[in-house]
Amino acid sequence: NFVKLAYMAPSIHHSGGTVCEPVDVPVNKRHLDMIYSHIKYSDKPFMGSVTAPERAEDTVAMAKIV
Repeated sequence: NFVKLAYMAPSIHHSGGTVCEPVDVPVNKRHLDMIYSHIKYSDKPFMGSVTAPERAEDTVAMAKIV
């Protein structure tokens, strides 16, 4: 829902990173859920997951699909 709020706010021009971390998802998969939320619920630019090189690569790979 935080991604949706950022999308609807006219004064926010982008979102990204860890808006709200899903602690019910395994750590090695959390970034995928967060990036998916940005892609699904907003058309604003977003900062991907940058906590590890592999997570950054996952972000770029997911963005390529869109």
